[in-house]
Amino acid sequence: GKVVAVQARCRGFLLRAMCQRKRRSVVVIQCLVRRWLARRRFAERLKEAGIEREQLLVEQRLKKEQEKREAAQRAQEELEQLAEIAREEEERARQEREEEERCR
Repeated sequence: GKVVAVQARCRGFLLRAMCQRKRRSVVVIQCLVRRWLARRRFAERLKEAGIEREQLLVEQRLKKEQEKREAAQRAQEELEQLAEIAREEEERARQEREEEERCR
């Protein structure tokens, strides 16, 4: 009787230990898989964020270039206006000189 009881207890202990080991290994594998998937998701999000950031930088660069072009165009127009004003003043001065010479 005692031997059978001891064997049954040992068998129960061995079965429980084996089940616990299997359960623990399943948990470890699940943990590794979850970690792997999380890292993969994180890498994808980083990649997407990097792409979005690159697009934003490209848009900002294009906007700056456009602003520079517009500023250069405005400066050119202002220079042309100043040159036109200078020509008109020179023309007036020349006409006034001619008038003075006629009056003499």
